[in-house]
Amino acid sequence: MRKIIDILKEQADIIIFIVVMLCANWLWKLCIDGEEATGIVYFLGLDVSSFFHFFAKTLTREVYAIMHHFLPALVMSSDVKLSFTDSSFGSHTAWTCTAVKQSFIWICIMIFSRGSWKHKLWYIPLGILCFHIINIIRLCILTYIVGYQHELFDLFHLYILKYMFYFLMFLIWVLWNEKFGTRYEKL
Repeated sequence: MRKIIDILKEQADIIIFIVVMLCANWLWKLCIDGEEATGIVYFLGLDVSSFFHFFAKTLTREVYAIMHHFLPALVMSSDVKLSFTDSSFGSHTAWTCTAVKQSFIWICIMIFSRGSWKHKLWYIPLGILCFHIINIIRLCILTYIVGYQHELFDLFHLYILKYMFYFLMFLIWVLWNEKFGTRYEKL
């Protein structure tokens, strides 16, 4: 029993990370309700669609600004849609693709992580900026896949890139924990 307690103490930060991430995800699902098809999103019954639409619109513009240099057939067909003139395929930036949920989870994780608030006050926004950049890269990859390898879209969208996003969140947190989080003292 003492060995188990010692192992749990050694891994407490990782356990807290996982528990907070799962609880934040549950809280998000409890408070946020919406449909990808309509773009209508509610937070505790209040319509917050315009908030998410702003982020979807911004991401679509950023992806287009990067990708149209590499893919000349790419055009913006609406404020949240990209299409390919040389194919019938296109992409739509849904409100669920804005990384707002991941940013919320990140904030929750950092609130419950060890370390001083002096450092958390700059590390939290830095993490959110990293997620935004990671999300742009993710959407650029998905845009290419939609246009030229569309049969791989579900695999990359639902599995590879989604879980890579959370793995990178974990790595950014590990960096925090190693550099700024306080350690348990050995008793």
